[in-house]
Amino acid sequence: MYKIGETTGICSICEEKVKADIYQRNGKVIIETKCVQHGKKISEHIWDDPEIYKNFIRCKTLKAEPAQTAVILTYKCNLNCPICLADANKLKFDDFKKKNLSKIHEGQTVLLTGGEPTVRKDLPKIISHLKKEKKRVVLLSNGVKLANMSYTLKLKRAGLNGVRLQFDATDDKDNLYIRGKKLFEIKKRAVKNLERLEIPVILCSVIIKKNIKSVQKLFNFAFKHSNIRSVSVNPLWKLGRYKENDFVASSDIIKKVSRIFNLRKKDWIDSTIFLTNLDKLLSFFFQRKRYFCKCNIKFIFIRDRKTVIPITRIFDIQKINNKIESAYSKQSRIEVALFFLYFIISQIIFNFLKNRHFRLLVLKVTLNLKNIFKKNFFFRYIFYSISVESFMTKENFDFNVSQDCNLNGLSPENSSLKPACLNRLNLTK
Repeated sequence: MYKIGETTGICSICEEKVKADIYQRNGKVIIETKCVQHGKKISEHIWDDPEIYKNFIRCKTLKAEPAQTAVILTYKCNLNCPICLADANKLKFDDFKKKNLSKIHEGQTVLLTGGEPTVRKDLPKIISHLKKEKKRVVLLSNGVKLANMSYTLKLKRAGLNGVRLQFDATDDKDNLYIRGKKLFEIKKRAVKNLERLEIPVILCSVIIKKNIKSVQKLFNFAFKHSNIRSVSVNPLWKLGRYKENDFVASSDIIKKVSRIFNLRKKDWIDSTIFLTNLDKLLSFFFQRKRYFCKCNIKFIFIRDRKTVIPITRIFDIQKINNKIESAYSKQSRIEVALFFLYFIISQIIFNFLKNRHFRLLVLKVTLNLKNIFKKNFFFRYIFYSISVESFMTKENFDFNVSQDCNLNGLSPENSSLKPACLNRLNLTK
């Protein structure tokens, strides 16, 4: 075991901020907190892979406030899942008060979560209110009520922009274990309704030992639907209701997905750093908020029949990242202009001549020209993504990760803005 970094953590007993060291041990990253009163505690870091950890710690995100706010509308739910980070239907808090929505900053994307937000009868009114305040509204839902077309249409008319749909498996044996019910047919109806209404969807899956073996079926289902361009496959958050033995580390999920799509670890790392740098580049021209953070790793790709082509094989992403970071660190518009000159000559003209993957991208853009003026054109019609989002608990909280958070949180019991993971932990200190 040897030390590779220092940070600030949380004592899991007294919940005070404490000094913490980061170690590499047997090929894994661990965090050791040191509390004067309660001694040392060792836990596995959310990024247990040393290469991913080291790259993320070096990565510098945009110096701006978070672009998103997650609002816990309720702790009630229409399911009673054996696995539930919110411990829904057990926590006795009043529902979130609509007046506290005024605390959300201007220009933010708002994620409505729970419990299950659709159990609130006033959900369409909440969405409509946020739209009048010029927010982009995304619903996090188990999809049970979205299987009803008339209800989903009501949310669409209120102004709903997108849905992060809880979708753990296509096998109902897995759904029964994770959610306590056979839900696949209900989820399919929800996806079809959202597809008919052209509401973008991100499938969000908790990956445990039970369903990791069949994760490829999840991707096969997702990419048959035009409104699903992204799948988030995430480790179990050790919060609320869960079984310790179900846990699968982030590194194992990444390895599993990499085997399915023939990826390198570098494809994940460089894609994620590119997204953080895209924020930086756009900040030269627009007032930007921070969209990307260090608890999310993502690879971006296009599809060619059954083949997946990561963005790292279409462009020289590492070189692009270096040039953007140089321009941003110097705050130099001249370097930004030189970057675009480089990009046009090297990554477009020369790339077209020598890179068949880039030529395929050009073909896909050409075939979708009718949609080019629609918002998020590239990410709605051209690119797909798969992400792994890792969430910290009191035992492995790393403030070097949370300081670059892109997602504030508000909850019924705590309506002060703070990183969403801290808000979920409901710390007393």
